Amino acid sequence: MLKDILNEKKISQRALAKEVGVSERAISKLVTEGILKANYETLLKICNYLKCLPMDLDPTLLDYSNIYLEQKEMINYSLSELPLFDENEEKYLKKIVLDDPYSKELNPKKYLTMQVITNEDIAKDYKLDFTSIVEKVKSLTAHQAYSLICKVRNYYMR
Repeated sequence: MLKDILNEKKISQRALAKEVGVSERAISKLVTEGILKANYETLLKICNYLKCLPMDLDPTLLDYSNIYLEQKEMINYSLSELPLFDENEEKYLKKIVLDDPYSKELNPKKYLTMQVITNEDIAKDYKLDFTSIVEKVKSLTAHQAYSLICKVRNYYMR
C-alpha cells in the first residue's frame, strides 16, 4: 500500500527516506514487508509527508486510535469536502455504521457502500430517498468515506 501511494504521488523511496529522516533501506523494508514494521514516529512522519492517514497505508491501522488523534485536522478537512448529508441521512449512516464493526478487509468506501446497499429497509424507516443516498456514498473518495465513518462514530470531532 505504501508502494501504491508512492507510485500514485510519483515520490521515490529515496525522496521519502530523506524527508522522513530514515535510511533508504528502512523505507525499502517498509515497502516490501509492510508499514506495520514502522515505529510510531516514523509512521506519523510518513503520513504527514504523504498527506494520508495510517489506514491508507494499511487498513489494519484503523484500530490504532492514538495514531489517528494526530491526524484529526486531516479528517476534519476531509469532512469539509464531503457532499452534504441532511440530518436524517446522517442518522441513517450512524445507525448502519454503529450496528456493524468496520471490516478491515474492505476499504472504507466499499464498506460504506456495502452498508448502505444492504440496509435499504432502514433507509425507508428514516424516510430517505434510497437512490439519492446510494449515489452520494458512491461519489465519495475512500478518504472521504473513512472521514464520514469517523464522523458518525464521533471520532476526532472538534
